[in-house]
Amino acid sequence: METLESTTKNNGKMSDHSKKAYEVFVTYDYNLFNFYSSNRKPTHYKQIMASMGLRDLSNCLPILVNEDMIIIDGQNRFHACKESGRPIYYHIQPGLDEDAMIILNTNQVNWGPSQYLRYYCIKRNFDYLRLKDVHLATKLGISLLHTINISGVTPQKSSVMLFNKGELRFKEHDKQTVKSLYGYFSVLQAACSENLPSGLLMRQLLKISRNRKVNMSQFGDKIKKYGFMMKRQVDSKAYLVNLEDIYNHYSATKISFKY
Repeated sequence: METLESTTKNNGKMSDHSKKAYEVFVTYDYNLFNFYSSNRKPTHYKQIMASMGLRDLSNCLPILVNEDMIIIDGQNRFHACKESGRPIYYHIQPGLDEDAMIILNTNQVNWGPSQYLRYYCIKRNFDYLRLKDVHLATKLGISLLHTINISGVTPQKSSVMLFNKGELRFKEHDKQTVKSLYGYFSVLQAACSENLPSGLLMRQLLKISRNRKVNMSQFGDKIKKYGFMMKRQVDSKAYLVNLEDIYNHYSATKISFKY
């Protein structure tokens, strides 16, 4: 009995024990394919399209269909190819049904932020190495660090795509900014009897640091003295108001954090 384990390579060539496991077809006829209504709706095919623009690897991962040409696995890849006018590579596996579709989707594990960070750090990408340094020093989540948008010019959704593609820009001044903001957060957390949400509060601290009317040295002194005024709030707006109250406490001139 031949198994995958019996397949070996000799001098870069497949051994005689190897054999074709299945056949891959290719077509531009998008109307050949059908869908189970119970399947999840395609949500990230536009991201796949963007990736294809850099390098099209759709032929390396054929869409899986059953004998009725119903897509069991790969509907996002299908829509990405269709929308961009690319051919559909597919493999027919008779007998697959909705139960098989559920099993395949359940068992798939996509890369998360930690896997992307590890990969680009191994590749010696200095932006990612700096982000890793901040992550280890502050214990802030990787997703927060690459979406906090230090520069203020990249939308959060776009920053995720850039991070995954290895195009994150996280310079030395970004690293120092995050560490400085985390210092403020740590002071507030130590003074507050309740756990504060690091992500939400870090984003508000970033907004404050961009406010030209705010003296950040004075802000640091105020939260050290009056950090006890910090309370857990219901939303980001309430946190900004809370921080504004602390900054203006015992100040003759009141500064608004709304800008």
